[in-house]
Amino acid sequence: MNRKKALVSFVIVAMLLCGSLAFPVRATSSDWSKPRPSGYTLYDETIGNSKTDDDASIEMGVHIGQYSENDPAYDYNDHLSLKVSASANTRVGIQYAVLPNDYIYDWCEVSEPTNITSDNDGTWLDLEFTLLYYGVEYRKVWVCSNGFLTLNKTCTNADPQSIPSTDDPNPVIAVFWRDLHPEQGGSITYGRDVYFNGEEYFVVSWNNVPDDSGTPQTFQVLIQHRQPWIGYDYHNKIFFQYKSITKSYSTTVGTEDQVGNKGTSYDYNNLHNEACLKFDYFIAGYRLERLIIKLTKDDGYAMISFLRPYIGGYNVILEEYTNPFGDTFKSAIKTAASLALLKAGIMWKVMLITADLAGVLAGDLSRPYTDDEHVKDAGTSDSEAYVWAQCRVENESIIYCKPFDSTLAATVEWSFTDANNKDHDLTVTANAWYKDLSNDNLYEISTSSTLNMYISNTRQLSISSSSGGTTDPVPGTYNYGYGSSVNVTATAYSGYHFVWWWLDGGLKYGKQITVTMDSDHTLHAYFLPNGGGGGEPCPTLYAWNGNDYVDYGVIDIHNPSGEDVIREVSIAKQDLAVEDRKAKLRLQEGWEGLNFSESVIDHVKLYAINEDGKLKLCPLTSAVHSRLGDVHEYLVASDDVKAQIFLLETIDLTFKVREDSQGFVFVIEGCNIIKY
Repeated sequence: MNRKKALVSFVIVAMLLCGSLAFPVRATSSDWSKPRPSGYTLYDETIGNSKTDDDASIEMGVHIGQYSENDPAYDYNDHLSLKVSASANTRVGIQYAVLPNDYIYDWCEVSEPTNITSDNDGTWLDLEFTLLYYGVEYRKVWVCSNGFLTLNKTCTNADPQSIPSTDDPNPVIAVFWRDLHPEQGGSITYGRDVYFNGEEYFVVSWNNVPDDSGTPQTFQVLIQHRQPWIGYDYHNKIFFQYKSITKSYSTTVGTEDQVGNKGTSYDYNNLHNEACLKFDYFIAGYRLERLIIKLTKDDGYAMISFLRPYIGGYNVILEEYTNPFGDTFKSAIKTAASLALLKAGIMWKVMLITADLAGVLAGDLSRPYTDDEHVKDAGTSDSEAYVWAQCRVENESIIYCKPFDSTLAATVEWSFTDANNKDHDLTVTANAWYKDLSNDNLYEISTSSTLNMYISNTRQLSISSSSGGTTDPVPGTYNYGYGSSVNVTATAYSGYHFVWWWLDGGLKYGKQITVTMDSDHTLHAYFLPNGGGGGEPCPTLYAWNGNDYVDYGVIDIHNPSGEDVIREVSIAKQDLAVEDRKAKLRLQEGWEGLNFSESVIDHVKLYAINEDGKLKLCPLTSAVHSRLGDVHEYLVASDDVKAQIFLLETIDLTFKVREDSQGFVFVIEGCNIIKY
């Protein structure tokens, strides 16, 4: 399916206010599978999935509840209760532009005291208008002594972070972020209704506030009043003005979104006294039109039913705008917010519901309705059931003001008519339609999860290896419980080295591999003689475990076309020591006995897996080539600057890593075009 097709193309996006993406909070997987039980079973589990693109984002949660056997309420059929929620937003496409506007520089004197007089201090200030910032509405700002504003929570960080960065604060308006000291002098003042460039602004000024050197810095931020008649899609303009500043310390200037994965920065070295910067998101953007929850099956022994009293969502109504759901939606969103992330300054009406609230939302939302245009069940002869709803207009007085965020939730009964002797599969899909306000085109985006109830409770793993090594468990065929995780380790004999795994027809790297038994699998370990004997001479990855380097095998980046390829290697927690928040890896080109080998490495990354199963990027702090010395600048970005590595040369990599990491994923981008 095309990424975008006007009117009917689906582009569903997942946005975890935590972002990245990945599964919803506490949702442990995107799919679910269990054996058919023989009696009442309460699962109380949540799965979810998400997707994002440049314009929109969608997240879906499925709460798996109670399984009942021979339930008289369902014609003595077996059934499983599900609660599904879908949340979509079109804020991910918002990107501010920064424009130097020195010609309109006009310093605004403001005198209201913020009472910020201590080091690393701050205060909340109420706004008399709505600030629309990266698609979220705010009615207050946090002013920090260190030259920035934030909107979700208090923060007094004196160390300027790069933009974008997932580290706090998020979101941030960094006017002149550096370590400043109002306790040593100067003042921080504000004004609520200040005229600038012909319009009203909220202004905060840092007046002669010393930095670490004691040099006074004077600058200010101006946030335009947002007037309703201009249009709901209109974002407030933001201006930074610099009356008297220096460039002797690292400083961050720019804007950043609520997640920290998008922002607009400006190089402070290009600033000067009496400079003015304008930050503006000046296009109409995208707004949500419709949300759909769809469930599909492929067997004639199952049925799908929506419970009519438990369908609804926030900022979603049936197509008729006279439908009396408004109060219920408002109550539902407030309930959800009280259980989730209601942060200072965020207006409840734009809160994004997360998948974990699927059970809450679907259980207590809208009133009953029976309009078959919006809801369709599936009998044994049908393959699809669905519910859909239009997104609510935010403000009837504005020509077009559909929302940035919207949710839809429903309670579903998945029932089975067979005599507990058949497998059943269900695919749950969340779809969002959204409109491009610049041309009125409609697009779609979707994400899905699968559920499986099976009869057999074991799956088969067939393990084999080439000559030159063995595996643990040794090569053979084994039966494991469905859904279980099996660790298999490769061990090379003397004079050989491990290269890679071949799992179900796909390459995998690392001496230890974990196979999830969600189906039958075949696994082959491939070894090569140290003197060559075939294969492609590429870099070998080693992980420092605190005592020695653990061989994770050759990473195949061979490509005769010369184009870079990207490979991932999973690294076990016990194989990568974290000492003083540092972890060390080594790349070595080829192996002893070869005549020649050459690779070019463009980009390396290390992700740590936290306790929630999410990936956190670990900064590369050092890269030392055995011949070239420091090659850090060659490896930190995907670009045309690359590090060349010849036979038996090494690159030692050091990453900054959290000590509570549960595992790691190493990513390499590069190429070896020489066939051995």
